[in-house]
Amino acid sequence: MERHRKKRSWYGYVFLLPAILVLLALTIFPLIYSLNISFRNVTLLKLNQQPFVGLANFLEIFKDPRFYNAILKTLIFCIALPFEFFIGLGIAVLYDRLPRQGALRMLFLIPMIIAPIVVALMWRFMFNPNQGIFNYFLQTMGWKAIPWLSESGTALASVIMVEVWQWTPFFFLVLYTGLRNVPLEPIEAAMVDGASRYKVFRFVKFPFLKTLILVTILIRLMDILKNFDLLFGLTQGGPGISTEVLNFYTYIVGFKWFKLGYSSSLSYVLLVIIIIISNIFIKIFQRE
Repeated sequence: MERHRKKRSWYGYVFLLPAILVLLALTIFPLIYSLNISFRNVTLLKLNQQPFVGLANFLEIFKDPRFYNAILKTLIFCIALPFEFFIGLGIAVLYDRLPRQGALRMLFLIPMIIAPIVVALMWRFMFNPNQGIFNYFLQTMGWKAIPWLSESGTALASVIMVEVWQWTPFFFLVLYTGLRNVPLEPIEAAMVDGASRYKVFRFVKFPFLKTLILVTILIRLMDILKNFDLLFGLTQGGPGISTEVLNFYTYIVGFKWFKLGYSSSLSYVLLVIIIIISNIFIKIFQRE
C-alpha cells in the first residue's frame, strides 16, 4: 500500500514537470537574466559587451529628472482607480435592484473584452481634433474644439478617461457578483427591523464586500502601474513627456535609447513599488 502511494506521488511530479519547465523558461529565467543585466552596462547595439557596473544603473535613476516626472505621471494616472471603483460600485448596486437583469449585463462588459490596443486606436480616432466625434458635438453646440491628445493639459486626463471607460466594468462584474452572494438572512432581518435601503447596504451588504473590494483594488492597481498598451496606442508618452508613466519610460529607455541595463534597473524599481503597495494591501486584507 505504501509503495503504491509513493508510486502515485512520483507520477504526480512527472505530470507537473512540463508546467514547471514552462514556468522556469517564461518567468524565472527572464527575471534572473534581467536582474543580472541591471548590474551591467548593456546596450542593444553591443550585446556581447556587458561590463559589470554594480549599482551604477540604480544610482543613475535617482539623478534622472525624467524618472521623477514618470513617477509623478504614474501617480496621477492612478486617479483612474477611485473613479473605476465608485462608478462600478454604483452601477452594481443599481443593477442589483433591477427586477430583470437579462442580457444587459453583457453590454457593460464589452469595453473590458476589447483588447487595450484596439480601445486605444478607437478612442484616438474619436479624440481627433478635426474629425473626432467629441469635437463634432462640441462644435455643433457652439463650443470650442478641445485638443484632447495634443496638449499636455488635456492629454493625461483623456487617457485616464479611456482607462476608466474600459475597466469600470471589471469592478461592476466583481462587485455585482459579490452583492448577489450576500446571505439573505441578515438582509431580511435588517428590513424587518425597519432599516432603509441605504442602511441595509451600509451595515449589512458592504461588510460582506470589504475583502472582495480590497482584492479587486489590488489587482487593478497593479495593472494600472504596469499599463503600457493604452498609452502606446493613444499618446506614446506625448505630447512631450506629459503622459510618460514609469512603465512607458522603461520601454523608451530600453527600445528607443537601447540602454538595456538602465531599463532593467527601472523595471526593478517599478517591481519594488508594486511589491510595497501589494504588501500594504495584503496587511489590510489580513486585518479585515
